[in-house]
Amino acid sequence: MQSIWLDLMGTEVRFVGKRYRTRIIEAGEGEPLILAHGGGGHAEHYSRNILRLAQHFHVIAFDSLWHGYSSAPDPGPDPMLLFSEQILDLLDTMGIEKANIGGASAGAFAPLWLALNRPERVDKLVLIVPGHIQYPSDAASGDRADYSQLRTRTLAALDDVTPSSIRSRLEWLMADPSVVTDELVDVRAKIYGSLAGNQATRTYYGFNSSELGHAHDFSRQELEGLRVPTLVLWATGGNGVAPERGEWLASVLPNVRHRVIEGAGHWPQWERPEEHDNAIIDFINEPS
Repeated sequence: MQSIWLDLMGTEVRFVGKRYRTRIIEAGEGEPLILAHGGGGHAEHYSRNILRLAQHFHVIAFDSLWHGYSSAPDPGPDPMLLFSEQILDLLDTMGIEKANIGGASAGAFAPLWLALNRPERVDKLVLIVPGHIQYPSDAASGDRADYSQLRTRTLAALDDVTPSSIRSRLEWLMADPSVVTDELVDVRAKIYGSLAGNQATRTYYGFNSSELGHAHDFSRQELEGLRVPTLVLWATGGNGVAPERGEWLASVLPNVRHRVIEGAGHWPQWERPEEHDNAIIDFINEPS
């Protein structure tokens, strides 16, 4: 059976940052590629991708604030912008002037914010089934775009950290629930089961489920002003996907490539890692 530990052999795990303590999983040389995971997750989100991508790039997957083993600061009055500050802190600490930056689901917020507001720091942008976008109401297909189910399962897992509750939360993300391994469940349970990890995740879901968490969701007008070359990477199966949203987003962005991965849900990087990685490699290596 494929193992997270085996997938990550050859990578380096360490902490970086001056303003924030950020845990990273790093490998490779060349152009930097920064990868942000989705809400409630951790850097192992990309365990099946890092070494393959590292054959082409200097890959840095990281735990976002209030996630994994990174800092969990006071959210303050505008917590969403702290995610962007974290990436800037990571870049500055590592001496990276400009990087390719990608993010999945809610983790796409900071990369997209930086591409719009600090484009001098972003070479190319990768959006993997991104959240925090003001999608039109008709760009969805029933409960496939309903994230309330995921929040319910997450809170249940935080209240009762058991293999079954964690598995239920992870299976929601997949087109094929059987791809959720015991090891993936154990990694998530290790974080949610710790006092610090549990409280940090609750803090994140507390503000992300409020107006504060969506104060900067991107409008069509903002998206139409994006000038950084962008890959919109979508999938067709499972929950929280709604392919119509990917089509709409690709129609709005001015400098975009749109790739769809069949047979994957909200975690295409886990269910279809080679297709996911090849799409990113082709896009970044394509002349701007």
